[in-house]
Amino acid sequence: MGVTMNKVLVTSVVAIMCVTAPVFAQDAAPETVAPEPAPVSQFAEQSVDDLNNLLRVNPMSIAVFEELQRRAEAGDITAMMRAGNALRWGHGVPKNVEASLPFFRAAAESDSAWGMVSYGDTLYEFADGDARMEAAALNALRAAFNKGHDGAAYSLSQKTPTDWAMFLQRQLVDRGYYLGQPDGVFGSLSQNALNLFCEDRQVAVDCGKGAFDRDVVRAVFKAIDSEK
Repeated sequence: MGVTMNKVLVTSVVAIMCVTAPVFAQDAAPETVAPEPAPVSQFAEQSVDDLNNLLRVNPMSIAVFEELQRRAEAGDITAMMRAGNALRWGHGVPKNVEASLPFFRAAAESDSAWGMVSYGDTLYEFADGDARMEAAALNALRAAFNKGHDGAAYSLSQKTPTDWAMFLQRQLVDRGYYLGQPDGVFGSLSQNALNLFCEDRQVAVDCGKGAFDRDVVRAVFKAIDSEK
């Protein structure tokens, strides 16, 4: 009988505790737990474009880059350009504009107009206002321009617009389309002369888009260069 009562007594106490526990919990002040700080990603400072470039980096592509580097060092100009572009844009290897410059410079020094343009554009971007480097970049672009590279013409038209306007005006004067004095200011008279030149040469772009439009620059320069 005593054992039975003890069992009932224990059962009753447990039942009371179960019923009253929520009441006690409601009366007590809730315990506040500070949230754990979110872990800082090692890529937190990277732009979305940089992250996208990093997605392409893998052991296989790095091995391919090493082969391109080997061929570039052996004098293969195309390998120089491919390796330089991989570094410049982060294709298959971590993006490193500065590291791309020796590859482009080597191609330029091998008399490649493609290399001259890439070296000029990349060095100008990397210069970030440094006058000495910008001058070297423009020299490379002018060398490619003199070799008839229309990409160099466009790049120079953006970096030295007055020089490009002077060049165009002189070409139009020499061909009898522009009667004014070349001054580097491409106004309506210069534009009308350019439109007539494009019409007569059957240039397959809308030259009315302006003397600094990418397609216009490339097409007009190509038409002028073909007359040499």
